Amino acid sequence: MRKLLGAVATIVLGLISLAPVALAESPLDVAEELADDGVFVARARTDIDEESLASAIQQARFDGLRIVAVAPIDPQPSGSAFARRIQEVVDADAALVFLEEEPLETFVVDELSGGHIRAQQRARAVNDPGRAVLTFAQELTAEREPSRPALIRQLMLLALLLAAVVGAAMVFENLVGDAKAFFWRRVAARRSTSAASRDNKHISNDPERPDSDDLMADSGHGRSDH
Repeated sequence: MRKLLGAVATIVLGLISLAPVALAESPLDVAEELADDGVFVARARTDIDEESLASAIQQARFDGLRIVAVAPIDPQPSGSAFARRIQEVVDADAALVFLEEEPLETFVVDELSGGHIRAQQRARAVNDPGRAVLTFAQELTAEREPSRPALIRQLMLLALLLAAVVGAAMVFENLVGDAKAFFWRRVAARRSTSAASRDNKHISNDPERPDSDDLMADSGHGRSDH
């Protein structure tokens, strides 16, 4: 009898120890539940308003962020690892895992990793899961798309850069024009000087042209003869 009771107790303890494993959700099974509205809430999770969570997910998706939310009973091996596995299975931009007694865990794609830590911290500060989803999505969207003041500053810097480039091009063009004009003036001056030198040389070497002294002498003789 004692042996029988001992065997029954061993079986009961074994079943109790295996209960969490049996409750552990498979990412593949959860992915099937996420196909409809992007939300999975375990039946034992009475602390989650599934409709509010689904509405928040739909709003985030309307804003261009593919996001899913999961409220499991026993995510294995951990909440953060489970979030990563869910994101990989459903190929979403981000996956949120709402744990019962632990902070919210999230995982995002590499393109959104810049704002991941800040978005997770902001979402953890919100008690309502639906609002937490919206807060998380807004932070990721703000990181991915520059704010209006930042966009205006970027446009102003681009305009200033373009104006500087145009101004530099105009100055360079003027300098090139002045250099060309100076060069051609020098060439023209040299040509005129060379031409005048050739003309003077031709006149001085002309045998039929009397010298100035001979002209003056002839002029003098002309006056004395008269």
